[in-house]
Amino acid sequence: MNPSSGRISAIGDAPVPLDGYVQCRGSRDDFISGGRRYLDDLKGWLFHANPYLGGLRVVRQYSRAHDDLLNLAYQYTVEKWKSGNGVKPPMISLVALGGYGRRELCMGSDIDIMLLVKDMDGASEDFIKQLYMLLTDLRLNLGHSTRTIDDAVDRIGQDIDSSTSMAEARLVCGNQALSGQFMDIIARQIRRKFRRWFLRNIYGGWVERRDQFANTVYLLEPNLKSSAGGLRDVHTVRWQLFAVTNSAELKNLGKLAGFYEDELRRFRDAVAMILTVRNEVHLLSDGKNDQLYYFHQPDVARRLGYQEQEHRMAEEVFMAAHYQNALMVARYSERAINIITLGEKSIMQGLRKKLTSRRLDPHVTIKGIIISVDPAYPSYFSDQPDRIMQIFERSIRWGCRLGNRTRDWVARAARFLPESFAADRRNQEIFLRIISHNHHVAYTLYDMHASGILSRLIPEFAHLRCMVRIDHYHQFTVDHHTLRAIEMAEGLLADPGGSSTLPGRIARQLHRWDLLNMALLMHDIGKGLGSGHAIRGGRIASRVCERLGMPPEDVEMVRYLVLSHLKLNHAAMRRDLSDPDVARQLAGEIGSLERLKMLYVHTVCDLKAVSNEVWTDWTASLLATCYQATAAVLTGSASREPMVSPDRRALYPVMLQQANRIYGAELGGIPVGELKEKIQAFLQHVSERYLLMTRIGIMAHHFQLRQQLNEENLVAWKLLPDNGSGLNQLVVCASDTTGLFSNLCGSITAKGINIRSAKISSTTDGYALNTFDVTDMENRTLPVEYRIERLRRDLNQVLHGRKAIDQLMSEHRARSRRRPRREAPHPDSVSFDNDSSQECTIIEVRTSDRAGVLFAITGALTECMLDIQRAMIGSEAYGVVDVFYVTDLEYNKIHDESRCGKIEVTILNALGRYADHENTSDAGELHV
Repeated sequence: MNPSSGRISAIGDAPVPLDGYVQCRGSRDDFISGGRRYLDDLKGWLFHANPYLGGLRVVRQYSRAHDDLLNLAYQYTVEKWKSGNGVKPPMISLVALGGYGRRELCMGSDIDIMLLVKDMDGASEDFIKQLYMLLTDLRLNLGHSTRTIDDAVDRIGQDIDSSTSMAEARLVCGNQALSGQFMDIIARQIRRKFRRWFLRNIYGGWVERRDQFANTVYLLEPNLKSSAGGLRDVHTVRWQLFAVTNSAELKNLGKLAGFYEDELRRFRDAVAMILTVRNEVHLLSDGKNDQLYYFHQPDVARRLGYQEQEHRMAEEVFMAAHYQNALMVARYSERAINIITLGEKSIMQGLRKKLTSRRLDPHVTIKGIIISVDPAYPSYFSDQPDRIMQIFERSIRWGCRLGNRTRDWVARAARFLPESFAADRRNQEIFLRIISHNHHVAYTLYDMHASGILSRLIPEFAHLRCMVRIDHYHQFTVDHHTLRAIEMAEGLLADPGGSSTLPGRIARQLHRWDLLNMALLMHDIGKGLGSGHAIRGGRIASRVCERLGMPPEDVEMVRYLVLSHLKLNHAAMRRDLSDPDVARQLAGEIGSLERLKMLYVHTVCDLKAVSNEVWTDWTASLLATCYQATAAVLTGSASREPMVSPDRRALYPVMLQQANRIYGAELGGIPVGELKEKIQAFLQHVSERYLLMTRIGIMAHHFQLRQQLNEENLVAWKLLPDNGSGLNQLVVCASDTTGLFSNLCGSITAKGINIRSAKISSTTDGYALNTFDVTDMENRTLPVEYRIERLRRDLNQVLHGRKAIDQLMSEHRARSRRRPRREAPHPDSVSFDNDSSQECTIIEVRTSDRAGVLFAITGALTECMLDIQRAMIGSEAYGVVDVFYVTDLEYNKIHDESRCGKIEVTILNALGRYADHENTSDAGELHV
């Protein structure tokens, strides 16, 4: 930020004085109305001041302003008490706790106070009631409690949240002697009697909180309070300091933990910026919210003065800066917490004996899983820079992480390394040895990246540091996602049950982990440099590998993996895997089984590293099917004969058996002869492709649903439980009317059901046989008892023309539980593929993830007189990619370019109309 001094002057360094709003004498109504005006203007001051004055100054001024108001409210209550009772009020202290006690009150924070009383008698209760009623009428975000000293002391050793809150207590107003006595007792309890309990619990809470938020600062929607690098990291340090030194001031880290003055300054500055961002989020949320959601990031970036840069939006530039601050807080907090923890016998009792200690040379020691340089030798790396790569090779050899102080010393030395560091053959050879391992590579690279060495060795990697791509798909920054992918690869080997999964088995068959690790490290290197990151990445990967001295054949393998790292995923998610042409085309492009294995493991690791939601049983199943079909072609085990549909007469007894097994009681009322005729008629009217591509169990469901249809009942469906694939199947039979598929999609998604794919078939006697693969909106399976019967009855009214589909969707539209999402930065697009399928034209529609997308697209396809055969629905970076296999009404492909152009315009117009409708309504989200 570059604040304008004139702007600061106009705003004022401090809030407006309280005495211009309320006085201690006057009516209660005047006090309340004046106090409310003051609080409103106080928030207005914070709104204007926060981007210019900075978080630490603002929260302290904001806290002090609340001190003034609470003090005046207390004095007002005292005066009213005296005039009404003729005696002094009871001995009471108003004490600030928690964040308010630290003087770090943000706009939406709770104002935590405790009324400390000497004795809880009738007079005290009456006085407290009057004061609380006054504060409540002022509409403060009050969190309050009333306790005696004994009550408060009883919390120590029992409730860690209350204990940490009281450790930060300070007197706002009231009896000073009472509050002083309370604070002395609390300090003694925490520092002496319950010191071990206190330190163990806050350390355990810190570890648990870090694990809950993936133990990384690089979340794309970080929690400003609880994520790694959030304010809770700093609070943990302060609580530890209070227990050890009786002062929570960060300056104590100098003597206690060896922090330099410039490190303390950077620590405080980073905390101040996170407080600034937290205030902005509170202001945008109009209340307490610590999650920095996507849809808030552009506004925060604008308010803090960040500008768009080449290939990067302003919010992406802002988030990169935020990660730098969060990383600073996380690193310094972790260093302080570990030093204090290791120095405390009370919480490390018995643990030191378990820590193996090994001295590698006079200055380097391993303790447990930490490798460290002697604290007395801070110039260890700057004196001899060749020691830098040596420490990382030792790290991977012994399976260790660099100690925090040691990593900081490496980072300091890295800033002064000459350009020749990257070209030094010894450094290159060590790096190639590091990535040749299949264990501990990710952690070693994490430390190399955090200390800046990875970017010095591979300068092309530098632009990925803290890079944000606002695509609503990835969960982490690009650099963290990249290193996490390598961690996922190691996990395939480390998992004891990994050999029972296809990715685990294939990973164990790989011989060149150096090439896999290098490809994973390079796979997103082209991001942020313009469109086509895989193509750009392939070129960059070749250049880097050649510079490192890798053989030409190894360079080519890495280049290919980077260039093709999206190939299997796109085929699995966007193509009909039951079509043998898909596997044949992939096999021809990949060329060898070894390449396929490498590409498959690479794809699995890439997807698993994207987010916790992307890698599902369904994704794994699709990718496994794609791999196995392609491997069968490459090994010659795939059938070269065209698929032949089963004999319809031979299918009859199997269908009868399946139908009786599933619907025995329901079919019991149909005479055997009539049942045989119905099944034979059903099989006679379905298409060859339906017989080829449909499981006999699904056929049995379609047959039974067909029996439920009549002139009044035009649609029937059945929701099947998860069969281990991570999704449900919704089997549908309906009278085949114009726009049926679009109406089905609209109604199903309106109920809050997420359609992942669909198979569509029509019978010669006028019925549609559809099967939808579905989950809930969070990509979880639906419960068996999930009820959609009422929706089916209402859809029946639509098919009869008695109700409009828009009315049905309005009645049943499910409120999305997910957060609002910004529009994707890329425009909607439509593409046509007439080569990948022998029978159908494949239409891919890319658009942003918003309400009603699937309904809009299918409606447009119906308007264009197209017959939809299959559909794959998927979320990917920057939105969704929906894929439709279509023909014209005579089952021909769409080759005419003019007609393709009209179809494209129709789809884009439909998406535009629906987006306009969404912007003017409170429509819930219909598409995932």
